[in-house]
Amino acid sequence: MAHLNVVGFRRYAVQFVKFFEMEIYGEEGGYQIYKEQEKPLKSDYLLRLRSNPLFPLIKYDVFKEWRVYGEVNTPEEVELLHQNCYTNDEKDFEASVLFKY
Repeated sequence: MAHLNVVGFRRYAVQFVKFFEMEIYGEEGGYQIYKEQEKPLKSDYLLRLRSNPLFPLIKYDVFKEWRVYGEVNTPEEVELLHQNCYTNDEKDFEASVLFKY
């Protein structure tokens, strides 16, 4: 997902993250809905999540890490995206050794 952002296909990275959210939580915005649920989870909500074959991923909170590559709405999220996908290292902007000659 970071690669898609770096090489200019950010729109695909955003859609990829939305797809994973739908697959894991069963609805768009499902990660936020899950985080806002009272713990312990209500039985009807828990049954709906458990019917999903990707339910085990929820306990590892993998979407929290993937989410940064999707839509960004706050300055903090923008900064996190740049930390994960872009560089400020001047060496990365030098001409490649393949193009020096």
